[in-house]
Amino acid sequence: MGVVLAFPSNYEMKDCYFHRPSRVRVDYNKRDIAKAASAASESRALMGVAAAICTTAGFSFSTGRLQGLNAAVAGLCALGAAVGTYFVASALKKRTYPAKSMETKLRDCPNVMLMTKLFCKTTKQEFWVANYHMPCKFWDNDLMAALAVLAREKALRVARKDPVVFAGDFNATPGSAAYQCFTSNEKPEGIGVFSFKGAPIFPLKTSPFSSALAKGSEDGKEPSFTNFARREFRGKEIEFCDCIDYIFISDHWEVKQTSETPNKETTMREVGSYPTDAQPSDHLPISAVLALN
Repeated sequence: MGVVLAFPSNYEMKDCYFHRPSRVRVDYNKRDIAKAASAASESRALMGVAAAICTTAGFSFSTGRLQGLNAAVAGLCALGAAVGTYFVASALKKRTYPAKSMETKLRDCPNVMLMTKLFCKTTKQEFWVANYHMPCKFWDNDLMAALAVLAREKALRVARKDPVVFAGDFNATPGSAAYQCFTSNEKPEGIGVFSFKGAPIFPLKTSPFSSALAKGSEDGKEPSFTNFARREFRGKEIEFCDCIDYIFISDHWEVKQTSETPNKETTMREVGSYPTDAQPSDHLPISAVLALN
C-alpha cells in the first residue's frame, strides 16, 4: 500500500523526504547463507557415512555361511541405516533454514515513510508532516516494536526541533507494543531485548509522541475502532474491528477538535462489513484540528 500527502494552496512545501524505516545496514544474509551451505555439506557427509556403513554391513553378512539368515540380517541392517540416514538428514535440514535475525526480518518490510516540511503563508510557521503505512506483522510483536521505534526515531531526527504531525495506518492496536513505542520511552512488556548496531534501544531518548485523537476525546482514549472488516479465509469468517489508525503529534501542538467515529457495537450489528456504499474503505477517515503552541 502506498502513502500520499496533500496540502492546501496556502501552504508551501519546503522539503520532502522519503525513507524506509526498516532499512538497516547490518548484513546478516551472508552469514545465514554460509550457515545453510555448511549444514547442507554436513548433511551430505553424514548421509555418505551412513550409506557406507549400510553397504559394509550388508557385504559382511552376505559373505557368511548362513546365506538366508545373513541376507535377512543384511536387509534389516540396510533398513536401519536408511532410517537413521533419513532422521539425520531431516535434523540437519532444519539447520539449512536458520531463524531470521531482526535485521533480516526488517529488510522484508519495504514500506516507505513520506515526510514533508510545510510553510504556512498566513502564519509564517513551519512544521513537518509524516505519513506511514506500517507493515502488518501483528503476529511478531518484536518486529512491530522495532518498526515503530525506527519510524519514530527517524521522523524526530529529520524534524529535529520542528513540530511534527505523524499520521497513518500503523496496524497496531492501542494496547500493543508498537503503539507504546510511539507514545512512551520505556520498553513495552512482552517483547525481547534487541539493539541496533550494538547499541541498546530502550529507554528511548527522544520525546515521545502523543495521540491527537486521544487528547481530543472526553475519556482520553483512542476511538473504539477505525477499521472494520469481515473476510472469508480458508472457509472461515475472519472478523476485525479495532483502532489501528492514528494522528501522532509532538509536544508543539494543541488539539482543538477531532473527528468522531460511529458506535462500534451498532456498526458491527448493523453493517456486514466495510467498505460499503456510504463508507468506501475498510478504514474510517480520521482528522484533527491542531494549533501550534
